[in-house]
Amino acid sequence: MQPKAEEQAVLKVKQGEIMLGQVRFSCLPIPAPTLVLLKADGQPANLEQALNPDELSKAALLADPVFGNTLPEEARYSIQKMEVNLFRGGRLVKTWSLPSGELDLSQTSLQSGDGVQVKVIQAVRLNGQGEEMSLTLANKYLSFFVL
Repeated sequence: MQPKAEEQAVLKVKQGEIMLGQVRFSCLPIPAPTLVLLKADGQPANLEQALNPDELSKAALLADPVFGNTLPEEARYSIQKMEVNLFRGGRLVKTWSLPSGELDLSQTSLQSGDGVQVKVIQAVRLNGQGEEMSLTLANKYLSFFVL
């Protein structure tokens, strides 16, 4: 279960049956990950520029840097389903679903100037025990033009 911002946790210290003390502290919410498209070299693609689709490898969710460095075992994310839309001349040409974040556009008939929109349908956070935690993304869309 993910704590809400207003929740508090209590840490109690005992030695046997003797209470040595307790401390209350607020729980911070887990920061939302950032959706990015990764190139084959693992670097995020610059969506401000037209992209060569052959250079793209997958969509990924990157953890907030502080959260990822502080609790790396809690900051693992997985895209379980996404949808890709191909636009040409402002019209939707094709839509297909992918069962993960892997993005293989080599089987499509992309042309220079085409627009591609990636939408994450389902994603999860894996906690330190490997359990899947539901995840709501603030931004589930990425778009780019084909070079």
